[in-house]
Amino acid sequence: MSKKSVQPQDKYVLRLPDGMRDRIKAVAEKNNRSMNAEIVKTLEYHYPEPVKLEDTVRDIQETIRLLKRFRGNSLLLVLADGLDDLMSDIARSGEGTEEDRATVEKHVEEHAKRRFITPSDD
Repeated sequence: MSKKSVQPQDKYVLRLPDGMRDRIKAVAEKNNRSMNAEIVKTLEYHYPEPVKLEDTVRDIQETIRLLKRFRGNSLLLVLADGLDDLMSDIARSGEGTEEDRATVEKHVEEHAKRRFITPSDD
């Protein structure tokens, strides 16, 4: 027999208004989920995990890189330049922690070095 790995879980006792339990149960059955899974799914939708600034920066950089492959489309190049500007604004914004800003600045510096590479060189 193999033991199941059990993840630590927070527990919270919740008092529901009259009738809500039945509504949750009906929706959970419709979605082929347990009531607990339905409640967690709803909470995850309304309270998503925060997005890390570093991940956002990486996504923007990848988008810029892909957009610059479309040589003849000036609108896409304008969008890529706008995203470059957004990266610079993020670096100067003062948002996030000092570590976040340092990470963004590092990404901006690295991207600036690659900015003048032609799309075929990328």
